[in-house]
Amino acid sequence: MLAAVLAAVLLQTNAVAPPPELTPDQWRAAARQDIEAIHDTLRDNAPFMVVDRDSADMRRWLETGRTEALGDLPKVTDGRGYYYVLARYIGGFRDGHIGLGLSQGAIKGRMPDWPGFALTWRNDRYEVGWVQPGLEASVPPVGAALVGCDGQPAEALAQARLDRLFGNLKLEAERSALAFQLLRDYHYPVPSPEACIFRAAGSEQSWKLTWSTPAGATVDTAAKGLFAPRAKFGVGRWGANGWWIGAPAMAGEEDWKALYAAIDANLAAIRAADVVVIDLRGNGGGNSDYGDRLAHQLFGDAVANANAVVWGDLVFKDGPLSRKWAADGVAQAKDNPEWLADIKPVSEKLAAAPLGSRVLIGATGERPARRDPPPSPMKGRVVVLVDHACFSACLDTLDVFTRLPGVKLAGVETGADTIFMDGMRAPLPSGKATLRFGIKAWVQRQRGSNIPYEPDPSLHYTGSLADEGALKHWLAGKLGVTGD
Repeated sequence: MLAAVLAAVLLQTNAVAPPPELTPDQWRAAARQDIEAIHDTLRDNAPFMVVDRDSADMRRWLETGRTEALGDLPKVTDGRGYYYVLARYIGGFRDGHIGLGLSQGAIKGRMPDWPGFALTWRNDRYEVGWVQPGLEASVPPVGAALVGCDGQPAEALAQARLDRLFGNLKLEAERSALAFQLLRDYHYPVPSPEACIFRAAGSEQSWKLTWSTPAGATVDTAAKGLFAPRAKFGVGRWGANGWWIGAPAMAGEEDWKALYAAIDANLAAIRAADVVVIDLRGNGGGNSDYGDRLAHQLFGDAVANANAVVWGDLVFKDGPLSRKWAADGVAQAKDNPEWLADIKPVSEKLAAAPLGSRVLIGATGERPARRDPPPSPMKGRVVVLVDHACFSACLDTLDVFTRLPGVKLAGVETGADTIFMDGMRAPLPSGKATLRFGIKAWVQRQRGSNIPYEPDPSLHYTGSLADEGALKHWLAGKLGVTGD
């Protein structure tokens, strides 16, 4: 979900000496060839081209978005215009697995400007969430709600400045994550507002915006005050009658080995606890096998298998990059017999099929749910704590845990992904960026594309996620954990 935000951060760094700056004509030429390459690469390799489910809008956008992007070429005069046009084309697919990664040093770094305060998304509106110390008298106060800027309502402003370029404002999680960027000037070819109206204490006031370049430490301080902290890998007691298991990523082999070992060492006590919280805050995905193994470890194989997700068939479009993805997987799995047994038949089937064809890989082997599952060894309540960052393999993990007995979700609405998974990377011809997209489709996945998970109504958190102490205190009260 935050890939676009991270890409924007890359634009303000200058880790290596940049190459000589291109002329406006050269930047436009680079953008043109990369737009065409994005179009052709997805047309020839993306599974949404051969899948009916959740894909009609993507196929339409492949063409209409290309036309729009080519029409925007006059806006391209430098690297930021180049990024702006390509990012908006990619963002129009509404698929978090389709992304644009900038090559290191490809675009000259420049810190974004801001008006001395940062916005957050709270109470279904954009509010001032942080004010730079010393500027309190010249900017709207914390909590003031944005009404609009330069005659443009707040929502229209957000659509123009954030949607598609940074992410998908149709998703609550991304709207929340991107609010911080609304009044930051990244020097893209989109005008920044001169004056904005804010509502506070029942009255409205217009504020002239004074743009300046903040120090990196100042931006870090603002972000720390507004963004939720990540969970920490580990296992520990929580209060007198609970346990807390932290897993901030579906990645990190050594972290997961240590986590599994710590759970094994305390498994009897964890299973006997009144409450077990599985903290997935900040978990943006990775490899869903980690979450599946965690479910088996806590609930046991019998219960986990009886309630297992049946993923069903996979579909590929047999293109040059699909074949490369599978062949690379075979090479990487040479020392992993289990993975090799899964990926080798895929590679062989793709190699044997006609290029451009729809290739179906049969059911992936998950066991169907049993009618009479055994009793769960988890005696107390199991609560999975989630935030807006949950995406991809984190969502797959929720697919697994929400089928298990006694499990509830707490926190806020998660991010969302599509049925098009497993990222493939393709360098674009200009050398300035790389395209990323999902190479396979899970056509029978129960959860549809761009459908987030919602917490249980009784465990929906409305406070500031950045205040970890308040969040844990609230959750302890809801779950009856004493001595938190």
